[in-house]
Amino acid sequence: MLRHARTECYVTFDRYVTTLASADEADVKQRAAALHALLVNPTMSSRRWFK
Repeated sequence: MLRHARTECYVTFDRYVTTLASADEADVKQRAAALHALLVNPTMSSRRWFK
């Protein structure tokens, strides 16, 4: 039986930790970069628009 490869990535910032996983490594890298950008620059976050 073949198992599908899975890429996992942990993104941490301050008190936040999240796990990203996908069968596509490029997808995980793109999501991690986007999440990191939101965490380090909160003015880009959607929270700003809904206050």
